[in-house]
Amino acid sequence: RVAIQSRVGKMPPDCQEMLRLAAVLGREFEFEVLVAASGAGDEALIDSLECASRAQLVEAVSAGRDVTFAFTHALIPATLYDGVSILRRRRLHGRVAAAIERLHPEDFESLAYHYSEAGDEESALAYHTQAGARASAAYANVEAEGHYRAALELVEVEAGQADLLWELGRALNRQSRYEEAIGVWQEGIAAYQALDDLDGIARLYARSARAAWWAGDTPRGLGLCREGMAAVAGAPESADLADLLHETARACDFSGLDDEAAPLCRQALEMAERLGAVRVQAEALATLGGLPDVPYEEDLSMLGQAIELAESAGLLAQAARAHNNLGAQLIDTQAHRKHLLLAAEWARPRGESLGAVSYA
Repeated sequence: RVAIQSRVGKMPPDCQEMLRLAAVLGREFEFEVLVAASGAGDEALIDSLECASRAQLVEAVSAGRDVTFAFTHALIPATLYDGVSILRRRRLHGRVAAAIERLHPEDFESLAYHYSEAGDEESALAYHTQAGARASAAYANVEAEGHYRAALELVEVEAGQADLLWELGRALNRQSRYEEAIGVWQEGIAAYQALDDLDGIARLYARSARAAWWAGDTPRGLGLCREGMAAVAGAPESADLADLLHETARACDFSGLDDEAAPLCRQALEMAERLGAVRVQAEALATLGGLPDVPYEEDLSMLGQAIELAESAGLLAQAARAHNNLGAQLIDTQAHRKHLLLAAEWARPRGESLGAVSYA
């Protein structure tokens, strides 16, 4: 570090300023972003970069459409960054964020980081939320978790907090961290109750019950369903209410309460059909197709409908579950194996393995 400081200290002032700004961008930095953030002209920055290159501090690593440079050692930007005062760092991060926002408005991850370091909490919250949503859509669940946790540190509005808790719980649940997901969703339920948001309450109770089942605690899953149904008693029809109805039916099925399971599941299916809630329709059909006392041919028909609905809508979990349940019903060995393999194929993009596919 002393050697780096000594070498940088011999550079002209303009070059030193450029290097400090580049260090805020990271070990690699794009020339156009550096120009936009610095406010200096192209020629002045080129002179500074050539000076730093001769001193073996930076080097060009890409000469394509976006010319990119990199520090020759990771310790160089770290040393430069540590030498900048907190207040100056914030200003530099703000300039970098504004430059990236202008040149790469879709780079939510970088924008979230730089706005956070700049102390602009409102912008950081917006970009952490967008970055979390993109990561979640790609099933990059660890990254989604990080962004949603960062967003929760910044949010002040209760409605925003409730929605972020829902999303954070989903990221945890997809990592098989069921107890943590349930705990987060319990916080979310309290937040939605404060807002009198019955749909949010129903959604989180339904997901908490499924997480309890995945954790192997069937009685707890049924208890959460019943608690949820009591909490939203009298609520108008909605996709989230239909979801909770279905989850209650499923919990009853696994608890041996067949006389309750079938009517609740059909009620959920009818409500979902009226509302066009395809995910709940697929879930309810997949459950009905596995209930006892349903004729075999009707079982196969409902499971086939569940597969068609889920696949056409790109619903990975529901398609995997429906294929798995259909495979379990089939007597023919080849057909049985075919649907279990299809279940695995639909489950894999979510980060699940073949051994994890046992939805029932």
